[in-house]
Amino acid sequence: MQEIIEEKEDLKIGVIDEENLKVKYGKVYKVEVEIEDISEEFTFYFKAPNSASLNRYIKNASKKHLQAGIDFAQENVIEEQIEQFKNTIKDYVGISQMVATKLLGFLGFTDNVTAKKL
Repeated sequence: MQEIIEEKEDLKIGVIDEENLKVKYGKVYKVEVEIEDISEEFTFYFKAPNSASLNRYIKNASKKHLQAGIDFAQENVIEEQIEQFKNTIKDYVGISQMVATKLLGFLGFTDNVTAKKL
């Protein structure tokens, strides 16, 4: 019980034990976002998206791109930060799109591919 209380207190002040996240979730990605105009900074941790999550994103992205990005980011943010993330994207919805793009990049969806006909 003490561990849970300490964990909640750590999250309130923004301290997260990254090693424990790796143990709990496996692959974890730390995404730092800075909004320069208002000098706001956010740090969120995301678990590696699974195939089902990726399939849902791809299926919905062509119909409702904004909502697909929001859903993709929300379902992959660590459970300890779900509410914080939801509250943040209420004011800064673009964060969800940028996070979705970064997560897709971690899965190999990138523009940095070179192809050459031989």
